[in-house]
Order: sequence, then structure tokens, then C-alpha cells
Amino acid sequence: METIKEESCIPVSLVEDILSWLPPKSLVRFRCVSKSWNTLIHDPFFVSKHLHNANKKMMIMNTSSSTPLCLISSIIFSGAVVKKLSVDDSISNPIHCSISDMKLPFTEEIQRLYLRLGSQCNGLICFHEFVSGTVYLCNPAINESRIISPISSFHNISEIKTTSVGLGYDSGAKDYKIIRTARIPSRPAFIAAELYTLSSNSWKEIKFDYDNDNDREKILFLIDRFNCRVYCKGVYYWLVFVREVGSELNQGIILFDFHDEQFSLIQLPQENGVEKLWISIQVWNERVAVFCDCCPSSSSSSSIEMWVMTDGCLGCGWTKHAVIEWWLPECPKILMFWKSDELLVEISSGMASSRKLVSYNVLTRKLREFSFGSTEPPCLKTLVSVKVGGFSYDGFISYVESLVSVKGTQGNNISREVVC
Repeated sequence: METIKEESCIPVSLVEDILSWLPPKSLVRFRCVSKSWNTLIHDPFFVSKHLHNANKKMMIMNTSSSTPLCLISSIIFSGAVVKKLSVDDSISNPIHCSISDMKLPFTEEIQRLYLRLGSQCNGLICFHEFVSGTVYLCNPAINESRIISPISSFHNISEIKTTSVGLGYDSGAKDYKIIRTARIPSRPAFIAAELYTLSSNSWKEIKFDYDNDNDREKILFLIDRFNCRVYCKGVYYWLVFVREVGSELNQGIILFDFHDEQFSLIQLPQENGVEKLWISIQVWNERVAVFCDCCPSSSSSSSIEMWVMTDGCLGCGWTKHAVIEWWLPECPKILMFWKSDELLVEISSGMASSRKLVSYNVLTRKLREFSFGSTEPPCLKTLVSVKVGGFSYDGFISYVESLVSVKGTQGNNISREVVC
């Protein structure tokens, strides 16, 4: 790696370390300072170090300087609107936060399309359009975007019912990939899949071979909601409904390994033979966690169990981590872990059609509300629209600003230091 020239009394290594903690927008401007700075900021090792530091800042829990960011996606007929939720939190109650526009590096024509927010990985954000099958990849922090043409082998099939798009990082190939699934009744298990590789700018069909038990035909229904699909350490997960021919509908998890490029079907936790209604899958401290509603609808309260995958991300076992008891009969909506042990949850505010956002700590069991300052308080109306800070939303995803490029060049090949 070409390093910065010794142009001052400050050690070169110290300059590099300081720069690696700065926001990407500042570093983009600093490319013009000198050739050596421009070379450094484009260097894959520096991009990796900057991303590693950005992820570390997301995990700092004891200072108010930590500002986790979430994306709020609102799908409307005139286009997709994305907002940034900035949280300034120490131990305050309520939690102070603000909402601002997320400027996407797309043309106005593209932003007027019916886009769905797919997922994010290392600062890259993936959108897709159901009508054309086009995928839109961008990094707002460095103002880069890429349009991925639909060269799908199955997209033009008229019987496609739903599609789901997941973005992930293959640490072995040091490459970003996009997995797209479609529900097609004529295909095995009703699912077809294809994979896009950023470096080669190419699609290929992936065999949806997820089960060694070929004697029993299964039909899968992927739940394509923000809180029912998640990416963790090179693997993408979906909560699914599974129906074997001649049997009842059950739930499970389909995972896709971006390195092996294979699907697997794993079982959800079981306890004393009692069936559970699984409502959310999340990432908790780099581990996969699932949540189930344990109380019948007639109960005057609700109880949610949190189970954590015990063997990495391969689904070899589960451990019950927490039981969340709620005083309201309506089951809360688990949205995401917005930091360490803090869950972002949508609950009833006491009024018939009004809901609000709260933060629940799964260890201390403390509940905190969010304060939006001068903006409209979060009033969530489930019958017409769901709002937070006066803004309707479909879901939340975690987001970290990075220098990762969407161009698929050398600068896109992140080194082993990446924390996915």
C-alpha cells in the first residue's frame, strides 16, 4: 500500500489512523488534498480499516457520541422515500433522536419508480423494482450508484407472485453478491433463485436444493418483511412457512451461504413439543436471534421468547436467551436491534388505533421511549399508515456509512478486517 508522504511532523501512521475515523463525506473531499491522500483513501486496506472503525463506533454503548443510524423505507406510488434516524443516546430516557432525508445517488426518474428497499451490507444499500426486475445498488455516503440490469432467467415468467432480494459479502472471494428469490408455483418448492456477483457483473441461476430429504415434497413461502429476513456474517436468512404434501403448515428458516452459494433449511427451536408462532428474526451481537409469540390471542397480556443460535450462523442449535413479558394483550412488533441489547419495538400507545416506538433492553428489561424534539411525536396508526416522527414507514434496517465502492473494482475487495 502506498502511504502518505512525510509532509509534517505528524507520524504517517497517526495521520492514517485519524483519517480512518472520519465520516466518508469528509474523506471524499480530502481526496483532493494530495495524490498520496487520494491513493490512501482508495486503498482496499484503508477502506477495510475505515469500515472496521465505523462498525466499532456502532457498538460503543457508554457514550453519547455513538449515533446508530437506521433507514426508514416508505413505499408510495410516486417512489421510495428513505429517511435516516440518528440516535444520540447515552442512558437518557426518553432517547433523543432526529429524522433527516437520506439523499440517494439516483436520478429523479429512478427515484419515482416503485422501488423496494432490499437490504444493506457494509454501507451498500440494495433496492429492487418488481415490475422490471432491475436492481439498484448505491452507497449514499460517497454518492455512488449502480444499475444492475435484469438478465434473469425467470423474471419474465408471468406466474411470479413475489420476489425478495438480499445483499451480502463473500469474505472468501472478497466480493459482494445479491441473491434474488421468486415465488413461482411451477418450480420445486415454489421457489426459484438467482445470484448476482458484483466483480463480474453477472447473474446465474442457483439451484434451490435446500433439503437432503428428497422423498418428501415441500412448498415454501418466504416471509419478505423487514423483520423476517436478515443478513449475518456471510449468510442471508428468511423466516419461511413450510408445507409438506399431505401435512400441516409449519415454520422454519431458509439460509443462503454467499460463499458456498447453497441454500439450507433449518428447524426453529422446539421445546416440550409446544408449537410456537415465530414473528421475527434479527441479528444480536453478530448472532442470529428469533422471537416467538407464546400467548394465545385471548390472553390479557403477551409474552415473547428470544432464542439465539448457538453455533455461529449455521443453525446447529438454539438457546433460550430471554422472555419478554408485556402488560398489553396485543403482541408488540419486533423491528430490530438498534444497538447491542436494545430492541426497537412498536407497541400500542393505549389508544385503539395509535401505536408508538420504544426501546426495550433484553438484559435489564427496561423500557424507554424516543423523543423526536421539535418534530411530531411518533404516532403510529396501524389501520391507515404507520408513522414515526410524522413519517410513514414500512420498516427499519441498520446502516453504517462506509467507503465501499459499488463499482466492483479493486477498491471493492475488502480485506479480512471487515466485520460483517
